[in-house]
Amino acid sequence: MTNFFKGTISAIFGISALAKIFDFENTVVYFASFTNINNEVVHYLVATTILIELTFVCLLVFNQRSANTVYSVILITLIAFLGTSVAMAFMEAENCGCFGTFLEVNPLISVLKNLLLIVMTCLLKYDSRGMKHV
Repeated sequence: MTNFFKGTISAIFGISALAKIFDFENTVVYFASFTNINNEVVHYLVATTILIELTFVCLLVFNQRSANTVYSVILITLIAFLGTSVAMAFMEAENCGCFGTFLEVNPLISVLKNLLLIVMTCLLKYDSRGMKHV
């Protein structure tokens, strides 16, 4: 099950990063429309997000299951969950932006996706401590 969870989490982060790369400029404009931040700064924020996602993919694929890695994935997932919740509640967004503008995802679907990622990541953390599932 561990490999399935790692593969699924890696695939979601990888697809998210690639979708943002393929439609980078539109993704920047989309995120900038929700903030008062300069487009140039948003460029760097989107690029940093892509690098973080690709880093998680590499760490999970190359079997780096340290607690720090798992905690980092949980943290990023929780931040995405919070951002999606805020977008749903206050900004009435039609697209969560987690896959940029290349792949539009309803914020409710994004919430469910993030909940699933959180559960899988917690199970990975449980397994990384050397405990076996019953």
